[in-house]
Amino acid sequence: MLGAARAIYVLEPEGVEEQRVRAAQLANQEARDAQKILDHWSDTPYVQGRVFEKLADQVDGLADAAAEILRQAGRPPGSHVSESDLLRKVQHTIQDHLTWPDSAVLSYWFMASGTAHARSWVWEHEFQTPAESFVDVWSIPVGFLKQAWTLWNKRRGLDNPQPTPPNGWEADRSAWGPLPGRSFLLEPQGTEGFGDFDG
Repeated sequence: MLGAARAIYVLEPEGVEEQRVRAAQLANQEARDAQKILDHWSDTPYVQGRVFEKLADQVDGLADAAAEILRQAGRPPGSHVSESDLLRKVQHTIQDHLTWPDSAVLSYWFMASGTAHARSWVWEHEFQTPAESFVDVWSIPVGFLKQAWTLWNKRRGLDNPQPTPPNGWEADRSAWGPLPGRSFLLEPQGTEGFGDFDG
């Protein structure tokens, strides 16, 4: 669900510059989250040495590239969007499929989070009937996936694409470009491949 929501957030604006700003905001959030992990690992023997250094360099590169895009656009270099804010910003794109469009997405998100974190309020109160819960569990993520697929095809100039990828479809991984943290954010047409992570 979050992957589709991120795709919608980036692809929804018509202009490429705003798309780049939004991608940079997501990159900043990812760098912030990864930095928390690095801060934890720096005090433990769990991940050390070359792997830790490479990951730290990748996180720094991601944050630096995002900050540069945001500065060029006249935005605060540390601008980011949290997962809850992200869902608030894109929930309108699937409102036609929801009974309570203004609250269903975040309610689903908070309930899922409460369940994942073993919060007692989730199971002590029946917020929905089992049927309503089942519908939300499927319709919200699928709604986001369909909207992301529609926007992706629209931005590629396909007016009448298939509603879903064809059976047996595989992504062309050779065209994915560089790993995050390299120059892909600064250069719209990246030419470097994934490279050797251990190189």
